[in-house]
Amino acid sequence: QVVDLQQQVVELKQQVTESNQQKEDLHQQLTTLKQELETLVETNARLEKQVIEVQENAREETKRRLEEESAKAKQAAGEMDRVLQEAKARCESLEKQVQAESGEKEANSRRVAELETEVKLMKEQAIDWKESAEKREKEWVAAIETEKKEKELVVAAAEKREKELIVAAEKRERELLEDEETKRADLLNAMQKKETELAALAERKESDLIAAAAKRESELNSDLSTLRQELALAHRTSLDLKSKVDSMENAQESQLAAMSERDSLVAGLKEKVTNLTHSLEIMSEARAQIASEMTEYLQKISLSNRAVEDAERRMEIAETTAEALRMRLDDAMMRLESTEAELAASAPKMADQEGQLNHLIGHVSELADSIQAKDERIGELEGSLEAARGQLLEMGSAMEAAQSHATKVQELLAAKQEVSNETQEELRSLKEQKEALTLSNTRMGALIKSMAEQLESLQLSLSKQTQLSARLETALIEAQKQATESDRSRFAQLEMMREKFESAERRLTSARLRAAEQSKVLVGGGMG
Repeated sequence: QVVDLQQQVVELKQQVTESNQQKEDLHQQLTTLKQELETLVETNARLEKQVIEVQENAREETKRRLEEESAKAKQAAGEMDRVLQEAKARCESLEKQVQAESGEKEANSRRVAELETEVKLMKEQAIDWKESAEKREKEWVAAIETEKKEKELVVAAAEKREKELIVAAEKRERELLEDEETKRADLLNAMQKKETELAALAERKESDLIAAAAKRESELNSDLSTLRQELALAHRTSLDLKSKVDSMENAQESQLAAMSERDSLVAGLKEKVTNLTHSLEIMSEARAQIASEMTEYLQKISLSNRAVEDAERRMEIAETTAEALRMRLDDAMMRLESTEAELAASAPKMADQEGQLNHLIGHVSELADSIQAKDERIGELEGSLEAARGQLLEMGSAMEAAQSHATKVQELLAAKQEVSNETQEELRSLKEQKEALTLSNTRMGALIKSMAEQLESLQLSLSKQTQLSARLETALIEAQKQATESDRSRFAQLEMMREKFESAERRLTSARLRAAEQSKVLVGGGMG
């Protein structure tokens, strides 16, 4: 029975070592889980840095393209100014030729009146065109500015929401890590404290058992010495009884020692089992708390995914607004093309007017030739010539007004060209922003996919950990059952041994009484 008890104690020790090994494995799994969480945080930060770098690169690229387009627009404006200067110089030369020429009064007056009416009509048309163009330009500029503001507000709101979500996720992750570290440290401290208490209690119990065994041995030795002194007085007839008594005493000593050792071992095993159950309860509570924290973390990740989906929906809304803006810009381009077509349609009329002006200049030159041929009539026609010169000056002023009107028309065309260039630049910037948004959306999708994969791996590790904990709990339950069964069997064996010991004590007392009677009889016979 002692050997069986020792084997059971060894098995219990092995089970305790196995439970400690499982506890270490669980601790290692917790450390690996923490490392995986740290790697997840690092990858998230790295991806955020990459997104910021891509956004900065896109902004620099758009800025560079805008600078290039502005330089091209400035160059085109310089070319237009040069062309206007050339046209102005040509008009000035024509005006000088017209001033140098002279002609007849009536033809010149008729031509001047016709030109004045045509110039007035051209002025009115140019004013109407200018007003309509300015009105359309103001409408386009206002629409573009409002759409720009709306787009900036949408992008700013999306960026702000994304930053807030990232900050909240980082804060919650730090809090979870700090709570996990503190709980783990408290659990380790409690386990260490409990182990030290168990070791001290085991040492005290061992010392008490050793002292009790020594005391009991001394008492038994004293009893044996007294019994030997009493039995030494007996004769040969009591030798068999003495040998039986010695064997019974030896059995009694072994039984008492075994009983004391078994009691101490049972008490120590009970304490160890209770301590193990308490520590396993603490571990199960910590495991449940870790599982609850992981569920909270998964809920936070799902919330962050929902926020990312909201940001994607907002991006889609921004894309729809950009599409609407693009449609409006297309309408504006169509309107510009229509105005350009109107100007192109009015160009032949202006060419006809220029041809008439050239014809008038030729006629004036012919008149100058006739004036040079008729020098004798100069004196007679000086008055009429002075009047004609005044009319020519008036015609020159009208030509200047027409030239200024032409310059204004050209400026209006240049302004329209600039507006079209600006709209094209805006379209380019919108396309670039859309490409950047699509790129960021793809990267966010990849990030979400990687986070989902990491989440799946975490869920797998958690499932493995729960399976391991379930196996550990089942093993603990089996060990408790075995311990209870072994305790019951030991208690039954102890009861049987106690009954045997009591029967042996009764036999020993009866043997002592018989030996005392026999010794009295022998002593009485010897005296007689």
